[in-house]
Amino acid sequence: MKLLTFAHRAESQAFLKNKALSFKAKPFAFEGFYCSEKELALLITGEGVQSATEKLAAVCGAYPEITHIINMGVAGILEDSPKLDLNQIKVLRTCYLSRSEGMEFKSFTTSEESKNTFDCVTSHKRALTKEDSNRLSPFAPIVDRECWAIGSVASRFKIPFHAYKILSDRVFESGEVCQQVKDKALFFSESLLNYFLETWSLEAPGPIEAYDNLEKMSKDYSLHFTTSHKRKFRSLWNILLKKYSNEKEVLKKLDMDCFKEIKLSPKEKTSFLLEKMENLSTPFKSELKVKLDQSISPLKNAKCLVRFSENFEDDSMELSLKIRKEADLIHLKKALEKTDYKQIKNLLNGIPE
Repeated sequence: MKLLTFAHRAESQAFLKNKALSFKAKPFAFEGFYCSEKELALLITGEGVQSATEKLAAVCGAYPEITHIINMGVAGILEDSPKLDLNQIKVLRTCYLSRSEGMEFKSFTTSEESKNTFDCVTSHKRALTKEDSNRLSPFAPIVDRECWAIGSVASRFKIPFHAYKILSDRVFESGEVCQQVKDKALFFSESLLNYFLETWSLEAPGPIEAYDNLEKMSKDYSLHFTTSHKRKFRSLWNILLKKYSNEKEVLKKLDMDCFKEIKLSPKEKTSFLLEKMENLSTPFKSELKVKLDQSISPLKNAKCLVRFSENFEDDSMELSLKIRKEADLIHLKKALEKTDYKQIKNLLNGIPE
């Protein structure tokens, strides 16, 4: 049995709501322990080393069938590095502990074989200021509140452990970090769920008939799948099939009958289908796209192409416009004046309006 651990319920909300995983609360000595028929369990440890140690040790002692411990949640960035950006999910390697009196000499290493890993320091208190960043960054580029405790208990019970953290804030910049993290909690949780479903092999709830019958789908709905379309469809389909109860529910959510009516070319229909699948897999991202489209409408009206970073991993935006005459420059200038860049930046960073 694989045991997932989260510090807070907000970080685990997408997992607990997932119909395919079907977690049910399990009576235990404390609240926050759930089990699923998929050979999965989920524990909300609470924030901090002591709470995480106590609760995880109790569960491991009661359930010797646990084969892997997987710690997931948010973490802060301690150093300004091009390898670390907001909303990225990082695989952790070694975790250190910062106590109030100094650094703990013991460290714990995950069972990850990937070379693309990052060290983490678990802090005895929330790291919120530039001073905290300066104090902790010499030991690791990422900070959290529980990973060291998870590693400690896993080592005691001789259970392999893994840790995946989504980067929620830049500690060295300071600011209203806690509120920002709360506002983006659903996005963080959904991102972690999708990463987990893609990374860990789970028994699929039935055959993936839609993927096995792409030719029939193409004929029924006048679609055209290129090789890249097929790869993207398969990835999204696997996520959705694990997110919802069965294939029939996924197809209903996608409203496939509408593809018989819309007047688009087969290739355009396929792109539209993939977009619907992506929005369904990550609703937060879909809502973000709508708000961004509203914010950049002056630029779009000026025929300016706006590109954001892939998966909105950072808050940059790229503008592209073909200038044919002086009037194009005048329209662009007016569009830029009407564009609220601060609002766009806040949207990308999850800062409430």
